[in-house]
Amino acid sequence: MKTDIDVKTFAKNLKHLRLKNNLTKKEMAVKLGIGIKTLNALENGILPPRFTASTVFKIKTEFGFSPSQMFGVDLSD
Repeated sequence: MKTDIDVKTFAKNLKHLRLKNNLTKKEMAVKLGIGIKTLNALENGILPPRFTASTVFKIKTEFGFSPSQMFGVDLSD
């Protein structure tokens, strides 16, 4: 079970990856196969009901970061 800290880390990392790669929210949502509302929720530290593990694995495919890195390590440092 993830803690609030893990979700906050994930949210911060997701936004960091989007900005680092100069992607708009729309472009990032398309890459991850999710809607913009879902992306907004994720970047704000909210895991929406439609959030699935496949989204996290798409991050690995697109950006090379594992789920454990996304939830456990601040990538912006």
